[in-house]
Amino acid sequence: MILAELWSLKYGIKLAIDLNTQFSLFEMDAREAVHMIDVIKSVPSSLRPLAADIRRVLWANGWQSSIVHINREANSIATWATKFGHQRNWSSFLVDDVRRAIASLLRLP
Repeated sequence: MILAELWSLKYGIKLAIDLNTQFSLFEMDAREAVHMIDVIKSVPSSLRPLAADIRRVLWANGWQSSIVHINREANSIATWATKFGHQRNWSSFLVDDVRRAIASLLRLP
């Protein structure tokens, strides 16, 4: 699980860099993964190269970024989007389906 969280973070950082953002805030509901990036000494040896690479890229070249832990409940839309993506027949995908579903999650009109 932590390995997947770290790889997701690495790809998110790469996307932010590719989009040329000047500041990025990464929110994760995996407290242990956030801690591994903050305190590299707590990382198991098998994950240390990946965590070190994330740290290097995250704070390289004056790029402003941070990682924060959020409660799993605050991440419900991301969790829903992941499940939605795995359950869809993408040949019949409509953006409005996503908008309606997110609005219902947020209880918007």
